[in-house]
Amino acid sequence: MSLEVISDCAAVSYGDPDHLIIMFSSTTAVRRGDFDFKDFSKDLPQTILFLRDDDVRTGYHNGINGLTSNPDETVEFLRYFIDKIGPKRVTMFGTSIGGYGALMHGFLLGVDDIITAGTVSYVDPATRDAKGGAGERVPMSMQWGVDWFASRGVEPKYLDTWPLIEKNADKVTAVKMYYSPDDEVDSTQTLHVARLPHVRAIARPGTSHRYIALQLVRDGTLARDFATPTDQLLSLDPEAAIV
Repeated sequence: MSLEVISDCAAVSYGDPDHLIIMFSSTTAVRRGDFDFKDFSKDLPQTILFLRDDDVRTGYHNGINGLTSNPDETVEFLRYFIDKIGPKRVTMFGTSIGGYGALMHGFLLGVDDIITAGTVSYVDPATRDAKGGAGERVPMSMQWGVDWFASRGVEPKYLDTWPLIEKNADKVTAVKMYYSPDDEVDSTQTLHVARLPHVRAIARPGTSHRYIALQLVRDGTLARDFATPTDQLLSLDPEAAIV
């Protein structure tokens, strides 16, 4: 697989133009200065667009460095890129805060399907407080993000993806969110948005936030989901699904 660099935080691997997978990286990739799942993707036949937010505090609300400065601009870039490729299917994927990027941009733009693991679905201190402080992995990290934007005179628009999902429910055909039921933060964050028939939470007992995506890669689940047509995606693993 050869990567064509678009900017410091965006690159594309060209494969089958009929299926575009947009992969949003986690903060782990930010710290490495790389993209999540780059090695795994070498064996995938699809065209893959890799994206990351180069600041661990901003959760894709600051855009893609070198390309955009906010989520709405990122959506416009993605619309342009999709028009350029002309795929029949668009999938968004991400783990942890990358899952947030997939949900936020997916329901803003409208795509065929979204697959996430260890999903972050909200970074809003108000949502956290309404849940009695639940859903925050690093204490006060949500407030740090809000304060970072406030110091720059910016008010981020999409700190909680649920209102966006509820409003734009018909823009996405299928959503699969894998999570560890043994991890309280993962459970809280994932089940916060698993409230619609086509937005499913899939429990993976015995794993953790840190390793769930690796498990999906190693056992073939992720490659299987990418290869499964959108209209069949939610019929897989029905016994593990929670609606």
